[in-house]
Amino acid sequence: MIKALIYDIGGTLLYPKPPIEELCAYAEEVSGLHIPHARFGEALPYLRHFMAERDQPLGTLWSSDERLREAWAEYYTHAMEAIGVEAPREQMMAVGRVMSDWYTHADRWALYEDVPPVLEEVRRRGLIQGVISDWGTDLVAILHGLEISPLMEFVVVSATVGHGKPAPELFEAALERAGVGAQEALYVGDTYVLDVLGARGVGMAAALIDREGVSPPLDCPVLRRLDEVFALVDRAE
Repeated sequence: MIKALIYDIGGTLLYPKPPIEELCAYAEEVSGLHIPHARFGEALPYLRHFMAERDQPLGTLWSSDERLREAWAEYYTHAMEAIGVEAPREQMMAVGRVMSDWYTHADRWALYEDVPPVLEEVRRRGLIQGVISDWGTDLVAILHGLEISPLMEFVVVSATVGHGKPAPELFEAALERAGVGAQEALYVGDTYVLDVLGARGVGMAAALIDREGVSPPLDCPVLRRLDEVFALVDRAE
């Protein structure tokens, strides 16, 4: 029987709301650099590959606020260099840190439309729910600003635990906070290796959420919407 639903955050519950042009405009205002907005967005590398290349050994990149901030700064600097922004690299890294900090505010994020009713229904059913995320310590304030923290019993982030997914420490910390056994929890995330295999590594059931419908056939449940999770909960009763 499932007693706890535990979620990933980015791509599962929320997504960045403002267009990249707004981020560029802010960075230009505070730095004085000229950053062509459209070209900057096009030059941003594929996020998961970029971060995965720097996450060696696996899970260590997300282990502290400082490491995360530097990785994001490098991500934005990579795009600025690619489009020929004229400035010393250290100046561009400083701008990249400004860009990273810009996303620590709740108003830069939005919940997917199916998320609030699911969280409310989980609460109505009397189930425990919480979060496991590769994120900085700012996530708690973001969830509070989005007004969903009252629905969560716990938030476990990599920068606090000191380990990123798929390290078992993150998932074990969440089970301890939830007060349930691994067989009593279901985890939902948007990456197979980090989320599904990470949860399975400690004995939890796991489902992949694929909002874009691009996932190949997998050996786990694949959801297109978060409310499809209730079919899994009901099946386990």
